Amino acid sequence: MASAHRYLDRSPYFLACFHGSDGDRVQLPTKCSSRSSALNIALALEKAASMARDRTLSQAKAKLILESLAPLNATVIQRVRKLINEWIELSGGDPLSEHTVRGWCLSWVENREPSLAEETSDSYRRVITEFLKELGEKADRDLNDLSVQCIKNFRDKQIADGVRNKTANFFLKTLKTCFKAAVKQGYLRYNRAEGVDQIEERSAYSGDEDDFEKEPFILDEVEKLVVTAPSREWKELTAFGFYTGGRLGDLAALRFENIDFAAGTLTFTPRKQRRSHKLKSLTIPVHVGLLDLIRKHGRTHGPIFPTLCKRRVGGKTGLSLLFRRIMDQAGIRYKTKKAKGPRGRRVYSKGFHSLRHTTNSLLANKNVPQEQRLEIMGQASLDVNDGYTKFDRETKRQAINQLPTLRFGGKGRGKLKAPKSVESTLLLSTP
Repeated sequence: MASAHRYLDRSPYFLACFHGSDGDRVQLPTKCSSRSSALNIALALEKAASMARDRTLSQAKAKLILESLAPLNATVIQRVRKLINEWIELSGGDPLSEHTVRGWCLSWVENREPSLAEETSDSYRRVITEFLKELGEKADRDLNDLSVQCIKNFRDKQIADGVRNKTANFFLKTLKTCFKAAVKQGYLRYNRAEGVDQIEERSAYSGDEDDFEKEPFILDEVEKLVVTAPSREWKELTAFGFYTGGRLGDLAALRFENIDFAAGTLTFTPRKQRRSHKLKSLTIPVHVGLLDLIRKHGRTHGPIFPTLCKRRVGGKTGLSLLFRRIMDQAGIRYKTKKAKGPRGRRVYSKGFHSLRHTTNSLLANKNVPQEQRLEIMGQASLDVNDGYTKFDRETKRQAINQLPTLRFGGKGRGKLKAPKSVESTLLLSTP
């Protein structure tokens, strides 16, 4: 019969007493100051031992028994797991795996990699690497010894170092997904990351609450960029950005095989897509001027930008920074926000991505329907497209001029009468 009693008369802790798999009486220190908690442990272990004697104890049953126990001290968890593993082996089953925080996180990333896009996989691995580095020695403790405070400290450290709030929330979301899988597989009693809230996605930089918007280039600036570009590859890459609205990494990796010269179309798979959706290719028509530019190469195979495709987009020698130097040489002005913290990013109002805004805005000013712009830009929703749309002054002036002209005839000396209802009266106020 399972029972619980104090370790010593004056001890605040109880022992869990039960019959083991061989029928002998076993006493297990529980580090519990509550008799009922210690008794629950004793009952659960006696149940597991009984199954072991009947050779019916399996991994699935053992996980259910472990999940039924209240949160335990890490040392007690290891003892309970060790006992249950011995009993499972006596039943001819496979023992429960044990994980440290480091072991679980790294194995989770490795298991996810085959089903993820390369960039997503790299992002997950970066989050896990940063998290384990922040944990230090705690990363090598039992997975169930991980605390909510450890995860909260990691999130707050990212913000203090200058990481944007949106990025910090992505880090937290990744950890929630990682530890949710551990709960499902019975290695973790509850998801510690769920105890940490996301933070408001405002700018992590001092000053404005919101990060300033990307500005599109005007047409004169695009022409300056093409003229100033130091090589044929950069000139043509800029032209691709203007005529297709594509992202820098996607365009730099293009090959001649992506071009259907007969149909006059460009087909490629954007790297940035929703993780929950199946990757899909984007096919858009190629501007006649850009198509003529490509034909002059006289090639149909290989990379269109053989030098630039070998470079990363980010980093001190990446394509983004090289393009910014071209902007500076072209005399293009833009706004800048300084980075906050050692890991913060300097923010610019213009960059290669501004060409994407330029393309969309020019199409909008030419009255191209938004549905068509969505397909050309490869965007998922109208809300996203709205953020890329800037109407010029003349387009807005033409829109305003569509309103009917009011007549101001007569001498205008009539007396004003109080309206019967607000709904029946249109009030026009003039400055």
